[in-house]
Amino acid sequence: MVSNSKKELKKRSYIRQILANSLIFLGVIALFAIFGLTQFAWISNTFAKTAPIPAQTTQPEVPAKISVGQINNLEVTPGEINQNQWDLSPDKAIFLKTAGQINQNGNIVIYGHDTIKFW
Repeated sequence: MVSNSKKELKKRSYIRQILANSLIFLGVIALFAIFGLTQFAWISNTFAKTAPIPAQTTQPEVPAKISVGQINNLEVTPGEINQNQWDLSPDKAIFLKTAGQINQNGNIVIYGHDTIKFW
C-alpha cells in the first residue's frame, strides 16, 4: 500500500509540473502577443502621421501673367470650353482649367485670340 501512495504522489507531482509549465508557456505567449500588438499599433500610427494625404484643391492654380515674344506681362484668366465654344478675352490670355494643372503632370493650355492689340 505504501508503494501505491508513492506512485500516486509522483503522479500528482508530475501533473502539477505539467500544469505549471503550461501556464508559464501560455503567459510567455500572451506577453509576446501583447508586445507585438502594441508595436504594430505604434508602427501604424507612426506611418499614418508621417504620410498625410494632401487635400484636393477645388480651384486650379492660375498663372498671373505670361510673356511671349514682344508681348510682356499679359494677364492670364481661367477659362473653359462650353458647348464647343472656347472662352475668349479681348485683352487677356486664357488658362484652360480642364487641361493639365501647374506643378502636376500633364499639358498646360494657355491660349489667346489673335488680335492687333496683342501682336
